[in-house]
Amino acid sequence: MSISAPPPPPGGGGGAPAGSGAPLTGRALPETATRARIKQALADLLQDRSFFELTVADVLAQAEVSRASFYFNYSNLADLLGELARDAAAAIADAYAASAASAASAAETGQSEDGQGAASSDWIERAVAVGTAVWRDNAALLRAIVEVSAVDQSIRQAWTSQIEILNQIAMASAAQDQEAVRWLRGRDAETVVAAMTMVMERLVYAAARGEPPFDHEPTLVATLADIWSLSLRGRRARI
Repeated sequence: MSISAPPPPPGGGGGAPAGSGAPLTGRALPETATRARIKQALADLLQDRSFFELTVADVLAQAEVSRASFYFNYSNLADLLGELARDAAAAIADAYAASAASAASAAETGQSEDGQGAASSDWIERAVAVGTAVWRDNAALLRAIVEVSAVDQSIRQAWTSQIEILNQIAMASAAQDQEAVRWLRGRDAETVVAAMTMVMERLVYAAARGEPPFDHEPTLVATLADIWSLSLRGRRARI
């Protein structure tokens, strides 16, 4: 498929992209204080324990809610993890969309926010930096999503559908990048972007597990920016 006509990001950016896709759970219930406490409880527990070690009882004790309250909102722990995954994907999509808009604005004026010129206004560099930061802040959740999706097809399918939203945002940004348009002419741009997103997911997962050298954030960001830039433009990034 030509990069010159990518699908636009669902909802046009802001909070809409991830929210416009199908939710990971079968029930899209309104956010409540109880629901928020249950989600936070699982997120907190994942800081120190594997998802596979946890039970509903653990979450109930951490959230200080009743079993009836849990099952009113969620079918099981996988259902709860699915909603946390959707929330994380929404945060990443918001960050990507905001960074792309900021880079586009800086490119139009020929200046970056720090006054250093076009290099730091590059959308790839910004997207990698903000995406990595979001995943750093959700490292325990990322580990759980990747590990559970390896054995739970429903989580994997749902997470893949959320990743596709990120692919669409990247496609829309690449379509505005004349270097990328020239480099990818005649290539399957959607496949290239999907491959880069998968590589990013795996390397950030390695960072979330504390695996060197990717546990060093500047190294991770520079490596990912190079991978994206080489794939989309045929040259290294400038960071």
